[in-house]
Amino acid sequence: METFWSTKIFFGEFIGSFILALGILLVNFASKAKSFKLESPLNQKIFIAIGVFASIMIGAMTAKGLGGHGQINPGITLIVATIEKEFQQVPLLICFQLLGGIFSYIIMQLILYSSGRLHESKKIYNWSNQSGIKTSGIEILGNAFWFLPIAAMYIGLTKTKELDFFQLIMIASLAKTLLILSISELGVGNFNPMVWLATLLTTITAQGKITNKQLINELMGTTTSLLMGLAAGGIGLFAITL
Repeated sequence: METFWSTKIFFGEFIGSFILALGILLVNFASKAKSFKLESPLNQKIFIAIGVFASIMIGAMTAKGLGGHGQINPGITLIVATIEKEFQQVPLLICFQLLGGIFSYIIMQLILYSSGRLHESKKIYNWSNQSGIKTSGIEILGNAFWFLPIAAMYIGLTKTKELDFFQLIMIASLAKTLLILSISELGVGNFNPMVWLATLLTTITAQGKITNKQLINELMGTTTSLLMGLAAGGIGLFAITL
């Protein structure tokens, strides 16, 4: 992250983030829609596992191929920036990632409308009843197991050259998939502020409203995810100096 502006990097992160967020929105919809006949928990878990893994892999590789960093997660961007002590691009980079999430929401609405499934979204995209404290707790727990290994692997990628980008993404995608499948039993956890935003907008559209409690809950999840990325980067930076 050496220069303030890079069209290729920002465009790559935007498209990669869009692909990831749209993939997650589609996976969530298809896993819960009765018309897809994935009623059994096992079938749903298999479908979610494949969908999440594919969304992360395709999104990250596309972002990298278009000239981006392949981070497609504001939390990971904070990890890398903290380890490298380079924050020039961070604000705009995160903005373009979040814009990718917003664009995925728009395309998702068009897909639902054109396929005649818009009416199904109200049952599928609904607000969680869990508290903001529990949401933050799940984000802290999940991201601790998700971000810290990524920080370690990134150090290995940049310092020891023992990993290349494809290997890093493969491992990260698998770890994220296993994380979502296991933590989902405890409650809602997205572990990506961009996905939080896309899901939030989709749910607001489906339900037609949002209460203050629900908004606070969503913002707590998003903020906790960002802070965990910054914390993991700080730990990684400290580890390098040892």
